[in-house]
Amino acid sequence: MKKVFLILILVFVTIILSADYAESFLSIFPTSIGEGTRGNLYSYSDNTNPMFFYNPANSSTDISDKIFIGYEHKFLYSNISHFNSASFIMPTIRSVRIGFGYINQIISGIPIYPEYSDTVSFEPRGYFSDNAHCILLNVSYIYTNDPISKYEIAGGLNIKSIIHSIYENMGIGAGLDLGINNSYKFNTFSEQVPSKVYLGFVLKDIGGTKITWDTDSKTTDTREMMYGIGLSYSSDIRIAQSQIFLELNYSNREGGTVGFSFIYKYNQMIGVFAGENEYINADIGYTQREIGGGCFIDILGFGIYYGISKSEIGFNNSVSIRYRV
Repeated sequence: MKKVFLILILVFVTIILSADYAESFLSIFPTSIGEGTRGNLYSYSDNTNPMFFYNPANSSTDISDKIFIGYEHKFLYSNISHFNSASFIMPTIRSVRIGFGYINQIISGIPIYPEYSDTVSFEPRGYFSDNAHCILLNVSYIYTNDPISKYEIAGGLNIKSIIHSIYENMGIGAGLDLGINNSYKFNTFSEQVPSKVYLGFVLKDIGGTKITWDTDSKTTDTREMMYGIGLSYSSDIRIAQSQIFLELNYSNREGGTVGFSFIYKYNQMIGVFAGENEYINADIGYTQREIGGGCFIDILGFGIYYGISKSEIGFNNSVSIRYRV
């Protein structure tokens, strides 16, 4: 019985980290728009938010001569954990665009309890943290049939390096994501209400992303490959100075997830967004539906975004800023 109490505590913490934090590190939705739409952005095309976290091709779904800089901070699970993401994307050169991304999640103040004895003390003898980092290199390419530009095909690749430390151990790994995004434009000549349909497809953690830990047994964790497909529609309603975006998608995440997202902009300055995920094979007693929403203001290339969503553990709040140079 000497170490039973300590072992039970460590097992409990390990289960929590594995189920809700460690496994979800690269499954959390970067950016406030991603949080509010529950990550349903497999085919989202917008040169003001070229978010390659969701689909590596999305950084090139529009040709742009602007530099994009973005940063976000999340307060996860009712402030139990903190999450940061950042991105830097260069202008399009010869139809190729290069970007860099960073993701970090930290859970601090996890208690370490003393070994069991006849005089049990429930005061922790110390604390440790779970700190995970991911650095991404994004390369994407766009083909468009100029000068009419009725259809576009974009493809992209994310190369990611992962460093994850828990207590006194560290895990290191690397992985690949691949994506495509095809679009077709309507009303090319009239341009009264130009609209587009998009079809996006993404493979994440191709072949499985392995993280090897510096334990004596060289423990290896593997993130299984995930695929997703999204069909979306966007329209520029010029008479109302409005733009709308709708996406419906499916992925094999959590045993099968159907997602829906909606984004509305007015005069390219303000807007709202919302999203929902349905976990179609969720076990009884577990969350079968998640929803989120948010809003933004964008003036002279500078934007401020806020997103909120509800999870099993608590609310997630996200604040982000972005700037186009």
